[in-house]
Amino acid sequence: MNALGVEGLIKDFGGLRAVDHITLSVAPGERLAILGPNGAGKTTFFNIVTGLLAPSSGRITLLGHDVTRLPTHRHGTSFALTSKPKMRAGRRSRPLFVPSVGK
Repeated sequence: MNALGVEGLIKDFGGLRAVDHITLSVAPGERLAILGPNGAGKTTFFNIVTGLLAPSSGRITLLGHDVTRLPTHRHGTSFALTSKPKMRAGRRSRPLFVPSVGK
């Protein structure tokens, strides 16, 4: 059983497709990085997985339970900031977000 499963996730904002058919699985104890340029849909993807946004289509499972349409407070997911952004020579370091799955 996967800790997190995402199947065919799509998010449209009007005529703009921000997330296009994402499918992935994360096993318990596995770590996964989501990388991409600005505007690639990373934040939208995280907002869908945590229940802040509803997907246009697709399915999200946590520990085998379908949570696709559950409200945020019942989702059982959170994302934690693992490094403090610091100012260095006029630039901010990028924070790393790690999913936490459970109740």
